[in-house]
Amino acid sequence: MNEIGERSRVLLRSVESGDMEAASATLSFDEIFGSVKKYRTASEAIVAGEAFINMPKLAIIPVDEAVIRSAVDIIRRYELDPRDSIHAASAI
Repeated sequence: MNEIGERSRVLLRSVESGDMEAASATLSFDEIFGSVKKYRTASEAIVAGEAFINMPKLAIIPVDEAVIRSAVDIIRRYELDPRDSIHAASAI
């Protein structure tokens, strides 16, 4: 198990239990669903997606025009991929 993966699991458990507040872009739902469906079933992907959106202290940030415009600036400045830039813009 790699260190980043373990740190991510600990963070997610804290958000899931309500011990920590967090925010994520709506785009994360698509990424979670797609990743689970790739290796498991669509039913399991739905369960994973619902678990994500039902985390008690998770704010889901809408990806609107302002976020996309900010993402474009981040792409220009840091040469990130669009998805990473959208996540960064949502965080900001």
